[in-house]
Amino acid sequence: MWPGAQVHKSWWVARAALAGAERGKSGWELILSDGRRVPVGRTYRPALVAEGWLPGGRKGDAMEHASEIPEPPENPSAPSGNARISS
Repeated sequence: MWPGAQVHKSWWVARAALAGAERGKSGWELILSDGRRVPVGRTYRPALVAEGWLPGGRKGDAMEHASEIPEPPENPSAPSGNARISS
């Protein structure tokens, strides 16, 4: 299985597809490498902060550059430390 996380009740995102994150109109959004924007559910935010997908600071913080996001492991089957969140 590819490393990734449940980020919203309707969205699971592969870590390799993550390009950034920023505060949107109605909360945090992940920006994927293909330009799509994915909403982050409030339920999933603490785990995403803990995994480094979202900044843990104040409201105005944004993570817009992929260089700020840790790289996924080269071997997709290797343990990544990313816990899959299930509801």
